[in-house]
Amino acid sequence: MSMEMLRISAVVCTHNRVEHLAEVLRSLQEQTLDPERFEILVVDNRSNDGTAALVRDIAEKQSNLRYLLEPEIGLSHARNLGWRNARAPFVAYLDDDAVAAPDWLERISLAFERVLPTPGCVCGRVAPIWGKDRPAWLNDRLGRYFSILERQDPPGWLADNAFCGANMAFPRAVLAKLDGFDTALGRRGANLLSNEELLMSKRLRASGPGIYYDPAIAVRHHIAAARLTRGWIIRRVYWQGVSDAIVWRRLEAPDTTHRLKAAVRSLRPIFVLGGRLARNLARGDTKRVFDAALRLVGRGGYLIGLLALEHAP
Repeated sequence: MSMEMLRISAVVCTHNRVEHLAEVLRSLQEQTLDPERFEILVVDNRSNDGTAALVRDIAEKQSNLRYLLEPEIGLSHARNLGWRNARAPFVAYLDDDAVAAPDWLERISLAFERVLPTPGCVCGRVAPIWGKDRPAWLNDRLGRYFSILERQDPPGWLADNAFCGANMAFPRAVLAKLDGFDTALGRRGANLLSNEELLMSKRLRASGPGIYYDPAIAVRHHIAAARLTRGWIIRRVYWQGVSDAIVWRRLEAPDTTHRLKAAVRSLRPIFVLGGRLARNLARGDTKRVFDAALRLVGRGGYLIGLLALEHAP
């Protein structure tokens, strides 16, 4: 592969998702962009399900595919290994259970070439592939917890930080300048920590480069049936609360006194939500009970995130 022609590195970080990985890699093999212009890096985050054998077998037949092992469990660790080993000036991330549109890499590459000033991040649409029928309780507000991003904005600069890690790309130089993704955030083992993309977006904005969104830069994302339960969304919302607190701590760097004051302030909404939950339970209002319970769990997670002694990488 000619290093002069290489334009973009597609990074797939994976942990025990071999059942989806072949489909993910096939979507990257079928890209409209000239294969000489991109490489595919699969970062194996200590899988034990045959991932290494699958990727190495495909790599024997595909010269632009490389296998990397990240033994430290954590999505942010894997993403950082990906950009640090990327040979191209731009790095695009695709989830290990997502399927890229055929022109995904071509559109990302064109955005970086044509949009001025050069974006700090290019992102796009993420549509769901449902593992079973969408539950009635899963409204659009909760959809964000499942990495669904179907905003219909025309191509342009985002005024908010709402982009999705299943479909995002950065100049490698920007990732290097910001030292990549914060390893205190992102999935790690059984927990559902998130917000590594949110913290990245806030640091991007603070350093200058904007975030460019194009709905035509599209992927589809598998949502497993096991996630489409109330139990899973309760866990997810709890860890979202923890993640939000960690982002606040990372940005504000509060001392112990300020953390404790923030924790005390967070008690009032917990009591309010607890009262609302009790009233809805007494009325037998199932929908409002679930909504209040989710909000209460999220606030509880935020309190735990504030009080935890440390969230080190």
